[in-house]
Amino acid sequence: MELRSAQNDNSMANVYIKIKTNPLLDNLENYVVEFGKFEINFSPLTKLILRKEKQGQQLLIPSSLSIGKIKLAKLRLFDIPKGTSKCTITGCDLFEDGRIVFVDSSEANKRLVIMNSEGSFITEIQFQDRSLDVTIINSNTVAVTMFEEELIFKVDIDTSKILLTIPVNEKCFGICFVDGKLVVSLKHDIIKIVDLSGNVMSQISQIDDSTHSEE
Repeated sequence: MELRSAQNDNSMANVYIKIKTNPLLDNLENYVVEFGKFEINFSPLTKLILRKEKQGQQLLIPSSLSIGKIKLAKLRLFDIPKGTSKCTITGCDLFEDGRIVFVDSSEANKRLVIMNSEGSFITEIQFQDRSLDVTIINSNTVAVTMFEEELIFKVDIDTSKILLTIPVNEKCFGICFVDGKLVVSLKHDIIKIVDLSGNVMSQISQIDDSTHSEE
Protein backbone atom coordinates (compact mmCIF):
# COMPACT_ATOMS: atom_id res chain seq x y z
CA MET A 1 0.00 0.00 0.00
CA GLU A 2 2.82 2.41 0.86
CA LEU A 3 4.77 1.43 -2.30
CA ARG A 4 1.77 2.09 -4.51
CA SER A 5 1.29 5.51 -2.92
CA ALA A 6 4.90 6.47 -3.60
CA GLN A 7 4.64 5.41 -7.23
CA ASN A 8 1.56 7.58 -7.73
CA ASP A 9 3.07 10.64 -5.99
CA ASN A 10 3.94 13.16 -8.74
CA SER A 11 5.99 15.26 -6.33
CA MET A 12 8.72 12.62 -6.50
CA ALA A 13 8.65 12.27 -10.29
CA ASN A 14 11.17 13.75 -12.73
CA VAL A 15 9.71 16.40 -15.02
CA TYR A 16 10.82 16.71 -18.66
CA ILE A 17 9.83 19.70 -20.79
CA LYS A 18 10.04 19.47 -24.56
CA ILE A 19 9.71 22.57 -26.73
CA LYS A 20 9.06 22.43 -30.45
CA THR A 21 9.70 25.52 -32.54
CA ASN A 22 8.13 26.42 -35.82
CA PRO A 23 10.43 25.37 -38.71
CA LEU A 24 10.15 28.88 -40.15
CA LEU A 25 12.16 30.21 -37.21
CA ASP A 26 15.15 28.14 -38.24
CA ASN A 27 15.75 30.46 -41.19
CA LEU A 28 14.77 33.66 -39.38
CA GLU A 29 18.34 34.74 -38.75
CA ASN A 30 19.04 34.58 -42.47
CA TYR A 31 16.43 37.24 -43.24
CA VAL A 32 16.28 39.51 -40.18
CA VAL A 33 19.36 41.69 -39.73
CA GLU A 34 18.17 43.54 -36.58
CA PHE A 35 15.04 43.85 -34.44
CA GLY A 36 15.61 47.52 -33.59
CA LYS A 37 17.96 49.99 -31.91
CA PHE A 38 18.30 51.10 -28.31
CA GLU A 39 19.75 54.57 -27.93
CA ILE A 40 20.50 56.69 -24.83
CA ASN A 41 21.14 60.43 -25.06
CA PHE A 42 22.29 62.75 -22.30
CA SER A 43 21.70 66.49 -22.14
CA PRO A 44 23.66 68.94 -19.96
CA LEU A 45 22.22 69.25 -16.45
CA THR A 46 21.01 72.72 -15.50
CA LYS A 47 21.08 73.62 -11.83
CA LEU A 48 19.23 76.25 -9.83
CA ILE A 49 21.25 77.79 -7.01
CA LEU A 50 19.43 78.86 -3.85
CA ARG A 51 21.38 80.64 -1.12
CA LYS A 52 20.23 80.82 2.49
CA GLU A 53 20.62 84.16 4.20
CA LYS A 54 23.15 84.59 7.03
CA GLN A 55 24.42 81.05 6.70
CA GLY A 56 26.70 81.25 3.70
CA GLN A 57 25.25 78.05 2.28
CA GLN A 58 24.33 77.23 -1.29
CA LEU A 59 21.90 74.53 -2.32
CA LEU A 60 22.17 73.10 -5.84
CA ILE A 61 18.87 71.80 -7.18
CA PRO A 62 18.88 69.94 -10.52
CA SER A 63 16.22 71.35 -12.81
CA SER A 64 13.79 69.00 -14.49
CA LEU A 65 14.45 68.08 -18.10
CA SER A 66 12.25 69.78 -20.65
CA ILE A 67 9.72 67.75 -22.60
CA GLY A 68 10.08 68.08 -26.33
CA LYS A 69 7.55 67.77 -29.11
CA ILE A 70 4.56 68.98 -27.08
CA LYS A 71 1.52 69.64 -29.22
CA LEU A 72 -0.81 72.29 -27.84
CA ALA A 73 -4.53 72.26 -28.51
CA LYS A 74 -7.18 74.77 -27.48
CA LEU A 75 -9.63 73.06 -25.12
CA ARG A 76 -11.67 76.00 -23.85
CA LEU A 77 -12.05 79.71 -24.54
CA PHE A 78 -12.67 81.94 -21.51
CA ASP A 79 -14.46 85.16 -22.38
CA ILE A 80 -13.57 87.23 -19.31
CA PRO A 81 -15.66 90.38 -18.81
CA LYS A 82 -13.34 93.34 -19.29
CA GLY A 83 -14.60 95.26 -16.25
CA THR A 84 -13.77 98.97 -16.09
CA SER A 85 -10.98 98.57 -18.64
CA LYS A 86 -9.18 95.91 -20.63
CA CYS A 87 -8.12 92.86 -18.60
CA THR A 88 -4.52 92.24 -17.61
CA ILE A 89 -4.35 88.60 -16.51
CA THR A 90 -1.19 87.92 -14.48
CA GLY A 91 -2.17 84.75 -12.62
CA CYS A 92 -4.66 81.91 -12.49
CA ASP A 93 -5.33 78.58 -10.82
CA LEU A 94 -7.67 75.64 -11.38
CA PHE A 95 -10.11 74.19 -8.84
CA GLU A 96 -10.70 70.45 -8.75
CA ASP A 97 -14.26 70.92 -10.01
CA GLY A 98 -13.01 72.71 -13.14
CA ARG A 99 -13.60 76.31 -12.05
CA ILE A 100 -10.76 78.72 -12.78
CA VAL A 101 -9.82 81.83 -10.82
CA PHE A 102 -8.03 84.60 -12.72
CA VAL A 103 -6.11 87.61 -11.41
CA ASP A 104 -6.88 90.79 -13.32
CA SER A 105 -4.10 93.17 -12.25
CA SER A 106 -5.24 96.04 -14.44
CA GLU A 107 -4.87 99.32 -12.55
CA ALA A 108 -8.54 100.05 -13.20
CA ASN A 109 -9.93 96.58 -12.39
CA LYS A 110 -7.89 95.14 -9.46
CA ARG A 111 -9.94 91.98 -9.09
CA LEU A 112 -10.30 88.22 -9.06
CA VAL A 113 -12.54 86.68 -11.71
CA ILE A 114 -14.03 83.20 -11.24
CA MET A 115 -15.21 81.27 -14.29
CA ASN A 116 -16.82 77.84 -14.53
CA SER A 117 -15.43 74.85 -16.43
CA GLU A 118 -17.48 75.80 -19.50
CA GLY A 119 -15.86 79.22 -19.70
CA SER A 120 -18.79 81.21 -18.31
CA PHE A 121 -18.52 84.02 -15.77
CA ILE A 122 -19.48 83.22 -12.15
CA THR A 123 -18.41 86.18 -10.04
CA GLU A 124 -15.66 88.71 -9.36
CA ILE A 125 -14.01 90.05 -6.21
CA GLN A 126 -12.70 93.62 -6.15
CA PHE A 127 -9.64 94.84 -4.21
CA GLN A 128 -8.25 98.25 -3.32
CA ASP A 129 -4.74 97.27 -4.40
CA ARG A 130 -3.41 95.44 -7.45
CA SER A 131 -3.09 91.69 -7.00
CA LEU A 132 -0.57 89.82 -9.14
CA ASP A 133 -1.03 86.11 -8.50
CA VAL A 134 -3.39 83.62 -6.89
CA THR A 135 -3.22 80.06 -5.59
CA ILE A 136 -6.01 77.74 -4.47
CA ILE A 137 -5.99 76.50 -0.87
CA ASN A 138 -9.25 74.50 -0.90
CA SER A 139 -12.59 74.38 -2.70
CA ASN A 140 -13.65 77.86 -1.58
CA THR A 141 -10.47 79.58 -0.37
CA VAL A 142 -7.62 81.20 -2.29
CA ALA A 143 -4.51 83.20 -1.40
CA VAL A 144 -3.73 86.37 -3.35
CA THR A 145 -0.58 88.50 -3.46
CA MET A 146 -1.22 92.24 -3.04
CA PHE A 147 1.70 93.96 -4.76
CA GLU A 148 1.86 97.49 -3.33
CA GLU A 149 0.42 96.70 0.10
CA GLU A 150 3.05 93.95 0.64
CA LEU A 151 0.36 91.56 1.84
CA ILE A 152 -1.13 88.15 1.16
CA PHE A 153 -4.91 87.96 1.37
CA LYS A 154 -6.62 84.69 2.25
CA VAL A 155 -10.00 85.05 0.56
CA ASP A 156 -13.29 83.13 0.70
CA ILE A 157 -14.55 83.23 -2.88
CA ASP A 158 -18.10 82.24 -1.88
CA THR A 159 -18.58 85.24 0.43
CA SER A 160 -15.91 87.53 -1.11
CA LYS A 161 -14.58 88.10 2.42
CA ILE A 162 -10.91 88.44 3.36
CA LEU A 163 -10.36 85.76 6.00
CA LEU A 164 -6.77 86.63 6.87
CA THR A 165 -4.21 89.30 6.04
CA ILE A 166 -0.57 88.17 6.07
CA PRO A 167 2.14 90.87 5.97
CA VAL A 168 5.30 89.93 4.07
CA ASN A 169 7.09 93.31 4.28
CA GLU A 170 8.14 93.30 0.62
CA LYS A 171 6.36 93.81 -2.67
CA CYS A 172 5.03 90.35 -3.53
CA PHE A 173 4.69 88.68 -6.90
CA GLY A 174 4.00 84.97 -7.49
CA ILE A 175 2.49 82.52 -5.02
CA CYS A 176 1.71 78.80 -4.82
CA PHE A 177 0.29 76.42 -2.22
CA VAL A 178 2.52 73.40 -1.53
CA ASP A 179 2.23 70.81 1.27
CA GLY A 180 -0.04 73.00 3.36
CA LYS A 181 2.17 76.09 3.07
CA LEU A 182 2.27 79.22 0.93
CA VAL A 183 5.41 79.86 -1.11
CA VAL A 184 5.64 83.49 -2.24
CA SER A 185 8.28 85.32 -4.27
CA LEU A 186 9.14 88.84 -3.16
CA LYS A 187 11.18 91.82 -4.19
CA HIS A 188 14.90 91.89 -3.29
CA ASP A 189 15.44 88.29 -4.39
CA ILE A 190 13.46 86.71 -1.55
CA ILE A 191 11.24 83.64 -1.34
CA LYS A 192 9.22 83.16 1.84
CA ILE A 193 7.43 80.03 3.01
CA VAL A 194 4.43 80.90 5.19
CA ASP A 195 1.91 78.70 6.99
CA LEU A 196 -1.84 79.33 6.76
CA SER A 197 -1.80 81.20 10.07
CA GLY A 198 0.64 83.76 8.67
CA ASN A 199 3.79 82.51 10.39
CA VAL A 200 6.99 82.68 8.33
CA MET A 201 8.47 79.18 8.32
CA SER A 202 11.60 79.97 6.31
CA GLN A 203 13.15 82.53 3.99
CA ILE A 204 15.48 81.99 1.05
CA SER A 205 17.40 84.47 -1.08
CA GLN A 206 17.71 83.88 -4.82
CA ILE A 207 20.56 84.75 -7.16
CA ASP A 208 18.30 86.64 -9.59
CA ASP A 209 15.36 88.94 -9.02
CA SER A 210 12.11 87.29 -7.94
CA THR A 211 9.21 87.34 -10.37
CA HIS A 212 6.47 84.71 -10.35
CA SER A 213 6.85 81.49 -8.38
CA GLU A 214 6.17 78.22 -10.20
CA GLU A 215 4.85 74.88 -8.94
